[in-house]
Amino acid sequence: MTHYKLIAAVVVGALLAGCSANGAASPPASVVSNLGADVLQFAVGTANIGQLSGGVQVQTLGLNTVSTFRQPNGLSATLVNTPTITAPAGFVPPPCGTGCVDNASTHQMSGAPQNVNPAVANPVTTFGQAGGVFSYGIAPENEGATGAAVFTRYVQPFTGSTTASATNPNYTGGPPAYPFFKDGTFAAAFTGYSQGFDMFSATPVAGVYTLSDVVATSNAGTTTFSATSTLANLTPLPVLTTPTFVKDGLGGGSGVVTVPVDARVVETMVYFQNVTQGTFFAVGPIRGTGPQAYTLPDFLGPCGGAAGTGCQNNAATRTSTFATGNSVRIYAATYDYPMFEASPPGNTQQSPTINGGAATSNQADITTSATATITY
Repeated sequence: MTHYKLIAAVVVGALLAGCSANGAASPPASVVSNLGADVLQFAVGTANIGQLSGGVQVQTLGLNTVSTFRQPNGLSATLVNTPTITAPAGFVPPPCGTGCVDNASTHQMSGAPQNVNPAVANPVTTFGQAGGVFSYGIAPENEGATGAAVFTRYVQPFTGSTTASATNPNYTGGPPAYPFFKDGTFAAAFTGYSQGFDMFSATPVAGVYTLSDVVATSNAGTTTFSATSTLANLTPLPVLTTPTFVKDGLGGGSGVVTVPVDARVVETMVYFQNVTQGTFFAVGPIRGTGPQAYTLPDFLGPCGGAAGTGCQNNAATRTSTFATGNSVRIYAATYDYPMFEASPPGNTQQSPTINGGAATSNQADITTSATATITY
C-alpha cells in the first residue's frame, strides 16, 4: 500500500468540483463514487495546553476535537470537503482574522466553500478553503485545482497556520512510531502522519458539539455529512511537562517523559521536529504514568539508494536522525483515548475508536507539554 492510498483516495474517492483559491484555475473534472458508503466520526474533549511564557510553562484550557471521514476501506472519503463545527451556546471560537464569520454569535468554527471565481470575495473562516476532514482529523489538505496532492498540518493549538512557531508545534507522526517514509517511495512533500486531533484555544462549554461536512460536486449535487459528540466533563487531564532528552552524539538519544497520574490516561507520544532539516519523528505509544524512559534511534534521516530497499538500515546509504548543529524541538502529548491505534497507516477501519469510552464520558481529552528547543 503506497502513501498515496494512505493519505487520500485519489482514484476511488470523490474528485470534486471547484478547488483551490487562486481564482484563475478551472475546476477539475468531477467524478463521484458511492458517498453513501462513507462515514464521518467526531469526538470532543478538553485540552490542557502547555506553552512557554517567559521561559516558564503555563497552561491554557482549550477544546480538543478528533474526527475521521473514511471510505469502507479506511481511506479518506473525499479529496475536497467543507467542515463546520457548531458548539453549544456560549462557546467563543478563537479569532480567525479581520471579518471572520466565526464568532461568539455563531459559536462555530467553519471552512469556506471552494471558489474559483476571482470576482467573488472569499469569506474569512477558521479553516479557510484549504481545510477539510480526511481519514484522520481536519487539515489544510483540500486538493488544489491542479489536482496535486497536499500534505500539510495545522499547528496546535489552532491558529489557522501551517507553520510551527516557538509556542505552537506541529504534531506529526514519524518514525520510529510510524513507518519509515524517507526512502524514496513517498512524495518528498510528505512530512508524516496525522495525529487526528485539532486543539483550539477556546474555553470549552459543556453540551453537544456537531461536525457537519459538505461535499459539493458538479454532477451529483451536494451531500452533507453530520456527527455529534457530547462534552460532559470539563476537568482536564493533569499537566504534562516537557520531556527530557540526552543526545548520544550519534544522531539520536534518550530521555524521560513524566506522564501525569490520572485513571483516564491511555497513552503518551513524544514528538521531535528537526527544524533545520524539516523532518518529524515520534516515539510511542508510551503506556503507564509517572517517569517513562524512551529512546530515539540514531538513523532515521532521509536515505539514498534504491527506493524501498531498506536503505535506512544500510550503513552506506543511511543518514542520522539529527546532525551536529541541527535545531531540534521536543514536545509531548498524553491522550485518554487510543490516538495511535486509530491512526493511519496501521488502522484501516472505517470507524476506529476515537474516544476513551465510559471511563472518560466518551470524550477525547488531551494534555500537551510546552516545547523545548535544543541544538544537537
